[in-house]
Amino acid sequence: MLYAGGGCSDIAQHAEDILPLKLVDFTASISKDIVNIRWTTSSEKNVNRFEAEKSFDGIHFASISKQTALGVNASKENYLAEDFKPQPGVNYYRLKIISNDNHITYSKMITIRYKR
Repeated sequence: MLYAGGGCSDIAQHAEDILPLKLVDFTASISKDIVNIRWTTSSEKNVNRFEAEKSFDGIHFASISKQTALGVNASKENYLAEDFKPQPGVNYYRLKIISNDNHITYSKMITIRYKR
């Protein structure tokens, strides 16, 4: 289980008071020249939406998908975002998690090496 951490760090910030999001899984894979970004949650208390973000340098990110959180529950929720334009080389991905009061936290970064 991961809690959404601040910034780009892989170190999880204790965020229960800010954003108690239980991020069970966050992965990326390539299928037919499309990068599939998948994540699973088991709790989304106070979460408004998710934005899957992409970067070519690991520093400057841009949103590629916006999805409304499915809500507060104990069951697992699965999400999928697709990157239809991966660039050759390393592509970096992260989740931007926006709370109901517009507080922003980020997941860890994951990478995909794309070859044409």
